[in-house]
Amino acid sequence: IQLFKAKILPVRTGIIFALNIGSAILVGNLSLIHNSITVYQLAKLMVIPCILAINYVWFRTVVEPKILACLMLIVLGMALVIGGDFYLNFFGSIIALLAIIFGASSQIAINYFCKEYELNGFELLLNHSLYSSILVGSLAVPIDGVDSISYSFMRFIQDPSFFISVIISCFAAFVVNIAGYLVIGKLSPLTFQVLGHAKTISILIGGYLFFGNDKPMNVNHIVGIAVAVLGTIAYSYFKYKEEMEK
Repeated sequence: IQLFKAKILPVRTGIIFALNIGSAILVGNLSLIHNSITVYQLAKLMVIPCILAINYVWFRTVVEPKILACLMLIVLGMALVIGGDFYLNFFGSIIALLAIIFGASSQIAINYFCKEYELNGFELLLNHSLYSSILVGSLAVPIDGVDSISYSFMRFIQDPSFFISVIISCFAAFVVNIAGYLVIGKLSPLTFQVLGHAKTISILIGGYLFFGNDKPMNVNHIVGIAVAVLGTIAYSYFKYKEEMEK
């Protein structure tokens, strides 16, 4: 259907990229397993400062003060929304730190490879999906355990609804990956993060408005959402203005 022309990266380059992407997926899931939801969400939030730090140290990229202020508003607002009590353990803390580092570096790598090799989302996925599948698949047994895998495999064969759910989940993951790669490749990892937090805010507001919640919104939630929305709108405005001036 002529969506893209296949561009194949050198094997070594593809493997390095896949290791980065696969590691981000792996430690992100491990962070969710070994930490509370609050710690997991805070680790995801800290990806923004980590991207800024890596870009400065590695590429000497400095963000304009007005953009930096917008990002800090988003981080502060989301931190207020997430809030709550959280508990840290040593192993979980290490995993959360790795999730921050690999999450930031993988998004920077996506942006770099898209621009360096002139790849779109489909082409990038083509170049790393096989290597990433091998990496994640090889680690599934020691991490998930044989019993869990065999149980899932038997359900996959015997239960049609489970089979359909897996197929739908795979298709949804494919669409999300393509959309993410397109945003990161064409725009930037920071813009991708801003969109991600805007999505979270929309889910929170929609959930409270249409489905209610066991716990009512408190002042921290309301102030946090307002601050994050303000930061998102300001960021979008300044980025739009930049594009118009080019």
